[in-house]
Amino acid sequence: MAKQAAQPTQEEMNRLFWHSRRGMLELDVLLVPFSKEVYPSLSEEDKTCYNDLLACEDADLFVWFMNKEEPEEKRFATMVAKIIERSRSLSPVH
Repeated sequence: MAKQAAQPTQEEMNRLFWHSRRGMLELDVLLVPFSKEVYPSLSEEDKTCYNDLLACEDADLFVWFMNKEEPEEKRFATMVAKIIERSRSLSPVH
């Protein structure tokens, strides 16, 4: 079982917010809310995975989030699925 991580500092959250902003709307609408709302409650292992995921190229992230391809790394596939599931759980905006 993954150990629950300590709450991130404001500095960490600010850095994460800027790394989550990709300049591509399709990625921003998934990553920015996830980083603000879900990231603080992730395990240390998942936080590391999310940060590593942010180091990937936008083109790779886009095809993964659009379900066109699956990441080769299982941990990235798991994190992508968490991010997609979080976005699907939200009620649509009218």
